[in-house]
Amino acid sequence: MLWFGQLPDHPAIRSGHREDAPEPDAALLTVERIAHEEPPEPAAELRSWLDGAWDDPSTPPRLRQVIGEDEQRADAPGIRDAHVEWEARWSEWAERKRADRPARNVYNDLFSAYVTRGRARRRTRTRRRCRLPVVMRHLGPQSFEEVPPSELAALLDHVAERDGNTGEEALRRAVLELLGLKRLTDNVKNRFAAVQTLRS
Repeated sequence: MLWFGQLPDHPAIRSGHREDAPEPDAALLTVERIAHEEPPEPAAELRSWLDGAWDDPSTPPRLRQVIGEDEQRADAPGIRDAHVEWEARWSEWAERKRADRPARNVYNDLFSAYVTRGRARRRTRTRRRCRLPVVMRHLGPQSFEEVPPSELAALLDHVAERDGNTGEEALRRAVLELLGLKRLTDNVKNRFAAVQTLRS
């Protein structure tokens, strides 16, 4: 259930109930997909000094005090200055990501509802073949974890029907390609496995 009064205030969300005099034929609700934005890459000489991943906007990576067997210290020339410069850019990125998260959640919830409704309708039609239209996300870099499970399951079904029995790994790689991604990591494999029960 979606309550219009609880919609986040974000440029990607336009709702008729917020307009003083909406047009009669205007959409009641428009939610745009927010493009994924990669975190700023730290300089090569800074990477080994960062403690933790830098793609989580809720957890800023810390600067290690020492690294290596010879215990190089973080006050080595240029390291602290490079960290201050990169951390400022990272903080701006993280703030945008946190501000976009509520609107992104609304988009994902609506898309999941669309896919689920279509899949339920597909299961009830047993006498005649019905193909569920799959709406592809825009290609380009995006976070795999942000794709709703129901949408991921629908993409697996779509590719399986399109390409036939090509094997599990080829199927997963084809879905990643549709999403603009390439790496079939262990985490990605585990997430694919977790959505198998949602497939038709």
